[in-house]
Amino acid sequence: DYRVSTGVLTGLGIVVGNGDGTFTPKAPITRAEFAKILYEAVTGNNYTAANIYSGIGTFTDVPSTEWYAGVVNYAAYKGWIIGNGDGTFAPDANVLGHDALTMILRAVGYGAFGELSDGETYILNAISEAEDNKMLVNTDDVDFTVVATRELCFEWLYQAMTRPVYEPIKVLEHYG
Repeated sequence: DYRVSTGVLTGLGIVVGNGDGTFTPKAPITRAEFAKILYEAVTGNNYTAANIYSGIGTFTDVPSTEWYAGVVNYAAYKGWIIGNGDGTFAPDANVLGHDALTMILRAVGYGAFGELSDGETYILNAISEAEDNKMLVNTDDVDFTVVATRELCFEWLYQAMTRPVYEPIKVLEHYG
């Protein structure tokens, strides 16, 4: 049950429903949608940087005309996302658990030495770092290799935002 994390992120305006009155917490979330949520959490919903980065063209499958272009390109510039290694990001693909966890960890300052970008070891490194810092509270028995649900991604983001160990980015400072 991820009601606390979902409630807090919704209250902060980071997470919203589907626009049709539904929330679908058990539904998958796309990589572009998750990049947007991560961007909003870190910047406090300030779209100045996203607007600047919308035309940068970091990935071949992220056209500058798409709604997610600015947040994806900014996240790539900051090192939160690195794409698929072939110049693509796959914005419409559902985010896998380990990818969501890795993006969160990079956004809060972990991974500066490549430990979250090297082959298959980045998955183990991400899980280990998240476990060490109690980010996986409430998410026991999760298969990190499958598509993550919205509520699971929100729980990890909430846990990262409330952990004092991550000093490089104090994400909650934008919200008072």
